[in-house]
Amino acid sequence: MSTPEEIFRLNALSYQYDQTNSPALRDVNCHIQAGEAVGIIGESGGGKTTALNLLSGIIPHMVQDGKYEGEALFRGASIQHLSIYDLMRHVKIVFQDASTQNFGLNVDDALAFGMENIALSPKEIEYRIKKIADELNITHLRAKNTQQLSGGERQRVAIASALAMDPEVLLLDEAISALDTGGQMDVRQIVEQQRASGKTMVLVDSDVRWLAKTVDRVLVLQSGQLIYDGPPQVIFQRADLAEAAGLENHSGEIQFREPFTGSPVVQLSHISFAYSKDTPVLKDISLNITAGSCEALVGQNGSGKTTLAKIIAGLIKPSAGEVFINGQVPYNLTSPRLVENVGYVFQNPSQQFVDETVKEEFSHTASILKRPPAVSLKDFDLENYADSSPWDLSAGQQQRLAIASVVATNPSVVIFDEPTLGQTRRDREKLVATIKNLQQQGTTVVIISHDLKFIADAAQHVHVIDHGELRASGAAPEILQDKSLFNHLGLPLPW
Repeated sequence: MSTPEEIFRLNALSYQYDQTNSPALRDVNCHIQAGEAVGIIGESGGGKTTALNLLSGIIPHMVQDGKYEGEALFRGASIQHLSIYDLMRHVKIVFQDASTQNFGLNVDDALAFGMENIALSPKEIEYRIKKIADELNITHLRAKNTQQLSGGERQRVAIASALAMDPEVLLLDEAISALDTGGQMDVRQIVEQQRASGKTMVLVDSDVRWLAKTVDRVLVLQSGQLIYDGPPQVIFQRADLAEAAGLENHSGEIQFREPFTGSPVVQLSHISFAYSKDTPVLKDISLNITAGSCEALVGQNGSGKTTLAKIIAGLIKPSAGEVFINGQVPYNLTSPRLVENVGYVFQNPSQQFVDETVKEEFSHTASILKRPPAVSLKDFDLENYADSSPWDLSAGQQQRLAIASVVATNPSVVIFDEPTLGQTRRDREKLVATIKNLQQQGTTVVIISHDLKFIADAAQHVHVIDHGELRASGAAPEILQDKSLFNHLGLPLPW
């Protein structure tokens, strides 16, 4: 039997971003063979995304400010000296922020974009679109406007766009972070199909258990250093690796939070919304959110959770029905008054960054309101990155910066849209503590998340959205133990 071809090799590779105090990667040595599925895991800021950017050639061809030592090879040739255009013909990367890769007015346009750029025939393009749309269960989205997709739907489309190009190597950065259970199963099946056909896959993901069932081998990064390279099963057998990987402890019973009683701070009455006449997103939803509570919106990808949250935040106006926050109509408030009432942490945090440094971004809105920040960068483990660019942070660090900048203004209601994206166990635990601290100060917290364990740890009330309709609403211990409800949604409970 012939030895598989070596696709990537890193020799004593180190990289440090400009305006940072320490390297993102330190003296990394490893290789990846053709046909392998390799996972990269570790705590937030450990160098995972940097590693993918080095493999894809984004560093140093597009991100050029930084200190590069050692070498990264693709099929024996230096990635530094290869043409980025030649490299991109063979290697595709899907970023965590899928919206940056959805080119085109509708999904079919987005799927066809890359293939049109390499001059495939219309017949071949249509064949590939149909095939990959079927495999990723997005056929029903093909005519949909890309701006109307949910976060999970955008992630599926971005993965499909990359796969339609039939690359030899696919790099996935937090590919399942915004996907419901069905989407995660689809991605695992795709990985298996690609591996069986001899393609090479490199995946970064904070869900260690999912990754361990999906890949052949894992690389564990800790503070930029490679501390383990081997079978994923060993992670569960060694406490030091489990800690470095941010592995969740699923043993023991779930400790649900007790329901919170009080008067409503948010009132929704018969809310409906449609982006166009033919595509209703929300249908006659009525619910209240209790002041000082932590409440969760759950449901499948595309069920309307983010749209409902944006209506609460005053970012969009409902097609029908009434919404009140602190007795006021949010979409009628001036911007300063709206910020005082509600803060919104978006699913893709980089979309809300406007300043050049972390410290400026953190204090931006608080400065406009002429008030000192209610929290500090240290509260979010970002004090060492104060002078760094927000875009040089890891995905997990960007998420924490977005949360910190919103919480800094001390709004009465804070909405977290998929706040655990790219976050490891330790990050999630800190986020739960942050939510409880906010509640102690009288802040109401609304969470949108597919992470049911996180919701069980944080939320006191749960509202279930199913294809735009309110399917169930009640205390977290009651809703989160209704197995028939979640099986119906295609979101089986993990306990």
